[in-house]
Amino acid sequence: MMRASHPRAQLTQDDWKKQRGLLRFTTSDGRLTGLPVLLLIYPCLTFARDCDPRELARGDRLTAAEVRAQFAARIKSSIEKLGIVEEPTTGTDDRWYWIAPMLLDFAEFPFAAQEWWERADLAQTWAGTETSNEDDGWSSHVEQAKQALTAVLNGKDHLGTPPDDLFNVLALAASAAPATAAMRAYARASRVDPATCLPLRDIAARSGRAFLTLFNHAEVIEAVRTEFRGEPYWERVLEYAHAGGLQAVLDEYAHLLRESLGSAALPASTIAEKIGAELIAALTIRAASLRIDEVTAPRYAREINVKTERMRIRFAIVLTMTAPTKKRRSSSMARLRQRARSACARRSTHDSGRSCWFQPRSARRASISIITVMPLPTGTCRLTPSIWNSERAASIAIKDTPSARMWRLHSQLMH
Repeated sequence: MMRASHPRAQLTQDDWKKQRGLLRFTTSDGRLTGLPVLLLIYPCLTFARDCDPRELARGDRLTAAEVRAQFAARIKSSIEKLGIVEEPTTGTDDRWYWIAPMLLDFAEFPFAAQEWWERADLAQTWAGTETSNEDDGWSSHVEQAKQALTAVLNGKDHLGTPPDDLFNVLALAASAAPATAAMRAYARASRVDPATCLPLRDIAARSGRAFLTLFNHAEVIEAVRTEFRGEPYWERVLEYAHAGGLQAVLDEYAHLLRESLGSAALPASTIAEKIGAELIAALTIRAASLRIDEVTAPRYAREINVKTERMRIRFAIVLTMTAPTKKRRSSSMARLRQRARSACARRSTHDSGRSCWFQPRSARRASISIITVMPLPTGTCRLTPSIWNSERAASIAIKDTPSARMWRLHSQLMH
């Protein structure tokens, strides 16, 4: 639909059901297919320390490409120091993508790395409540990663030829992998070293998994693929997050929540957990399932026709309410606004989270795109890409048909 050339292209409920998330932990023909996704949700301490976008912001203003190049050079130097023995192979070994950050942590933060991986309940702690029927293989992925990491560290297994784009991909992960970016933001808000605070790393890892929920939405998949073409999808997600300055977004978000939640005087781990819980709630909010009735009365007929249409929306509230209804819905609307406010991603301007590179106006984008799909009474639908990067209220008005004019939805997100 996002790339459909005809403005009246059809999008049915069956199409939504067929669209499945691409960032999943599944098994195909006895092979675990989701291991590369660990790069997005593993909170890498080495990346967080050595490749911090905010540190670059203290110097010259750099483009996103220049930041990526600097991080790639740093990561290449760090990996070469590990002295990893490579086993020549005819093809490339894709394990490099997800296992390299883990090997770096064992070299730079051995105690913290062992503390993370030696837990028997790591899979459940890492996933939190974000497991689903599609993630039946999650525990198998974590166990396989642990076994492969142990084998490489002990010299019982060797990695093959690294991919040609390894350092460029790792540079994207160091800059904007959701779990690593969340860990930096929580560490700044709580003023603690993440290497010494295991609960902070746990909530950062769960936040990374919550981002998978967002990027698995059909409309978000299309938004990412419209901007960045090619496969695999998890690499396009990293490019999108890096180009949009996800680290700056999370820095400002955590900075503001630290005060608004009244957690400034709490222990560091508690601060991180409270901020992380708000972020996870915003990322995993479910789309509302609403139905409307189109009532028509043919001329000279003694009957009316009622046609029911489903409306798939992400964030919307009614424009006006009567006095009795207003009192009854005030609490639910407050919760909706709070979560919607959390879900709005905008470019940071605060010192604690300013963007570290400059992009031309045509290339600027927010880190989280939310697409609102509005079915029309005619059976077609209009897709409105909404990139909320300011405090203006987003509004959507449908004006295609006379009956549709009755329905005006205002997303009063920042009021």
